[in-house]
Amino acid sequence: MVIRRLCLGKGVRVFLLAVVLVLAGAVWGRAAVVNGASAYISLDWSRAEIQGIDVGDGVPTISSWSNLNQEAEAYAGEISSSNSSKDWSTPLDVSASAPGASAEVELSENIMSATASALGNNAFGDGERYGSFTVNGTGILLFKVPFHWEMTNVKGGWTSVWAWGGVWRDQSEESGYYSDTSINIYHDDVGQWSEDGWLVLSSYFNDGDVGHISIGIGASASSPVPLPAGVWLLGAGLAGLGIAERRRRRLRS
Repeated sequence: MVIRRLCLGKGVRVFLLAVVLVLAGAVWGRAAVVNGASAYISLDWSRAEIQGIDVGDGVPTISSWSNLNQEAEAYAGEISSSNSSKDWSTPLDVSASAPGASAEVELSENIMSATASALGNNAFGDGERYGSFTVNGTGILLFKVPFHWEMTNVKGGWTSVWAWGGVWRDQSEESGYYSDTSINIYHDDVGQWSEDGWLVLSSYFNDGDVGHISIGIGASASSPVPLPAGVWLLGAGLAGLGIAERRRRRLRS
């Protein structure tokens, strides 16, 4: 068997090295694409609690509900979508998507949730649920809804989630019986976060009072266009191609 050694010119070797670098840069860059910023928050409506507290006049309850409404809106870049209903039972699923951004808001009998994801763009979504009720008895009504949120942020981006609520009665401006609460979480540093807790509202009511409640959630995310890790290898490969081409031209001349 005769083994022949393949001898390649220097220009050819540089050219082949450049090709390898280009391919490596493309593969590495694809594998190292940075995930964008994302934010999610939900209220578990199926576990919501309404508790009457006796302060000496008995335990109050809610005898009826009225004027129920809910609204949802989502924005992704310049794209937006919204919907609403005159009850809390009609499912609303509103979403918007654009290059590098998506947002979705879901309102149903069991959950209120908002999601926003961004990769070189901005996204935003929020939902609100509100209505009125009639109170039977005198005392404090306590409203509790469990929440869960999670966020992932990247360099140069930011994420935010929020939930808020308010409960009051028709005479709240005179009597001062108004309660509100909120959570508002914002991150512009790199990392991942999550939390579980309860959104809690309470107010004092007299027998026959008409009360009102409003609860909302939202999520937003923004991130810059990522620079793939392989862009430097890709640049080196292209530079190698240029060097090889110039050397081939000198050899021809």
